[in-house]
Order: sequence, then C-alpha cells, then structure tokens
Amino acid sequence: MIWRSRPTAVLVAVILGGALLRLGSIAAGPGYPGDLILFQEWSARMANGGPGQFYRVAQVGTYPPGLLYLLWPLGAWPGGVPTVVIRALSIPFDLAIALIVFALVRRVQAPGPALVAAAAYALNPALALMGPFWGQVNAIAELPLLLALVAAARGRHGWAGAFAATAAMIKPQMALGLAVLLVAAAAVAIKRRDPRPLVATSASALLTTVVLAIPFAPTPETIGMIARGATTSFSTLFAFNIWAIAVGFLVRDDVLWLSLPIWFWGLAFFAVALVILARRLWILVPRDRLAASFESDLAMLLAFGTLFGLAFYELPTRMHESYLFPVFALLVPFVVRSRLAATAYVVFSLVLAISVLFAFTHQRQTGVVADPFIEQTLFDPAAIILAVFASLGAAGALAAMWLTRRPDLGRSVHCT
Repeated sequence: MIWRSRPTAVLVAVILGGALLRLGSIAAGPGYPGDLILFQEWSARMANGGPGQFYRVAQVGTYPPGLLYLLWPLGAWPGGVPTVVIRALSIPFDLAIALIVFALVRRVQAPGPALVAAAAYALNPALALMGPFWGQVNAIAELPLLLALVAAARGRHGWAGAFAATAAMIKPQMALGLAVLLVAAAAVAIKRRDPRPLVATSASALLTTVVLAIPFAPTPETIGMIARGATTSFSTLFAFNIWAIAVGFLVRDDVLWLSLPIWFWGLAFFAVALVILARRLWILVPRDRLAASFESDLAMLLAFGTLFGLAFYELPTRMHESYLFPVFALLVPFVVRSRLAATAYVVFSLVLAISVLFAFTHQRQTGVVADPFIEQTLFDPAAIILAVFASLGAAGALAAMWLTRRPDLGRSVHCT
C-alpha cells in the first residue's frame, strides 16, 4: 500500500486536502458577520493606537490580549483587513495540529495509523465549519494547548506552562489545559517529593501571562470587562449540552430549578465532575519516576484534557457551540487505538457540525436561513435532542473508560 511505501507523500496529500477543505469552506458562505466585523475593528484599533490604548474604550474588546497580537499587523492592511483573511487565519494552525498529531501517533504506531489520525483531524468537515466557514479562530489557541501537554509529557514544564498560558490568553476556556497540568504537577510534588514541575509550570504560566498583558496596561476595570464579556447570561448559546434539553437555547440562566438558578446547578455539576476527574488524574500519576514515560504521560494528559474539556462543554450554562472545539486535537490520537474513542470522535464531529449550522442559520445577522427540508429533519427538536443525548453518551463513555482504565496510545511501532 502507498502509505507503507510513501508515507510522506500521503501526509502531504492529507495536509493539502485539509487546506483545500478549509479554503472551500470560505467560498461556501459569507462567514459570521458579528465576529468578523469585531475582529476587523480590533485589528484597526491595534494598528492605530497600539496595545496601550486598546482597552481604553468601553466594550471595545472582550477577549484577553493573546489574539490581538496576531490581529495587530493585519490592521495595517490598506482599506482594512478583508474578512477572507481573518477567516483564513486559523488554517495554518489547524494544519500544524494535524502534523503534530501524525508525529505523536507515529512514535507509538506504524505510519498507517498515524496517517489515519492526521487525516481524521485535517479532513474533518466540522472543524472547517467552525473555523474558516464561520470565521472563528479556535485553532490558534488549540495549537499551544496541544504543545503544552506534549511539553509536559517530555518533562519540559517551563515550556508547558508558557504554552498553556498562551492558549488561555487567546481563548479563556483553554485554561482547562493549565488545570490538567497543575493537577498532574501537584501529584508529582506530593508523591515524588519533587516540586520542580509544579514550580516551573506555575512560574512560567504566570510570567507568560504578565508579559502578554503588560503592554495593554491592564487595570481592574479592564480585567472585569474581559471577564464579563467572556460570558453571556444564557442557558446555552447553541451548545448541544444538558441545558439545551433542560430549558432550551438562549434562556436566561437565572431561571430557577429546585429554588436555585440553573447557573448554580451548572457550576455545581461542573465542580463535581472536575473533582472526580482530578482525583483520577492524581491516582494515575505514578509514585515512581521510573514508571513514567513520554508515551504514558502524554496519553494521560491528552485523555484528561479531553475529559476536562467535555465537562466544561456539557455541564455549565453559558456555553457556545464552539466550546466543543478543543476536544478534537486531544482526542484524535486515540481514534486509531480505541473503537470507543473513534466512535466518540465521530459523534462529536456530527454534533459540532450540526450545532454550527444550526447557530449560523438561526441568527438574523447572518442573513442565511436553513432549507425547509433541513429545518424539518436535521434541525427538528427531536433530532437535536437525539444529538444532545449522543454527545452526552459519548462523553460519559469516554469518562467511564478512562476512569477505570489507564489511557493508552499504543506502545509498538510495529502495529499495523
């Protein structure tokens, strides 16, 4: 087979296919106007006033400053940066993730499975819909998140903290990756009496955050504005999670359930899930340093990064459909090792694709409505409920597997 004799050529074809898929998604629609106009305004403001003046205007930006460094040079584009350029921003980051996935799986398996894993990410239409089709930039934050977990598995804890902080400074929800690193590092500090990973991770994360933030002259008011802008007081903003079934989309999350607002219940469910997952992650960290390896540590960190991300998407209120995105790069290395992981990956891909298309066609500012046939079938309430249950079931199945068995990416490079 060609993948055995010419794996490099196949990998190049996969990457080119991923690029064409994403470029085609740009041509397929206009993008989401709200996000694109906002990014254009931010790039122009960065070019005109620099970081020190960016947050001086109320509500000018609700993102932390990480993404703004990338938008800054685009503000010098004559006549303003075109929306097509903004929509294409995530493409090189997405393709870099596919290459890293190939390299990681190739360490423990043959070229064939590594190519399958890379193709499962690069050629996933759901990721193209969320990125270039919509105009979101999740992949820009997901790349440093993935690099953070890889660096930690290699014992490069300073780099891990820096990458994790960078990811969080681009997209705040990526801070879950730092939470995984800190739990694992704390377990090492206690079990092995070695505080160095915890100190290095924490210090580098803090230093990176400060270095990225200082040019913007942050104030308490600025930080509060970003925190308020990062959330919207609704049950779910088209995330197909428990609140989509319980109360529906775009319902204020101060609605009472058992005499308490649903936002409280969402946080409570999420907190319980995090405690359970953190306890299991703590247990999996070996007491003996010699029992650890790059492959076993990486599998552990990727698996619990996936589970932390799923808990964040499925349980609290105020989730967007895009908050499922970080799961894909962390889960995809397992698809060639576990049928359950592969099935879950397919389920999450379908859920993300449907939720993105539903969100895109059910907001006035896009000017796009779904075909009546799609509305009566794919977007029928019964179909959406089925998709939510499928997502919850896949998340639960992964949690059950990794809460009872050690995550494993495979160990034999001779596997076919």
